[in-house]
Amino acid sequence: MKTAKISFSVVLQLIAIFLFSLATGWSFMESFFLGSLGMFGLVWLLRLNKNLSANERHISPHRWDGIATSEVRPFQMQFDSYFIGSLLLLAVSFIVTIIYYLPYFT
Repeated sequence: MKTAKISFSVVLQLIAIFLFSLATGWSFMESFFLGSLGMFGLVWLLRLNKNLSANERHISPHRWDGIATSEVRPFQMQFDSYFIGSLLLLAVSFIVTIIYYLPYFT
């Protein structure tokens, strides 16, 4: 079931990158790596913001009342299927981009 979720997230990201390349007029290869990097960064930043908001909610009573309700937790990435799919797509797009643009540098 987890591989189905990972595959589904990769396919959705590929469709989004393809539609972005059609909308902007760029070739798919130009937007493939940048799109996958952007989506990976978006996933990372959204999870970082979620952790920051949770820490602010936990520390707010301590700041105003002096009552420590819970502790601040460091950010730890959870490897669910969407994150693994984004990471997999980023790795594949990086390798494909290097192979595609290699003739320009040799």
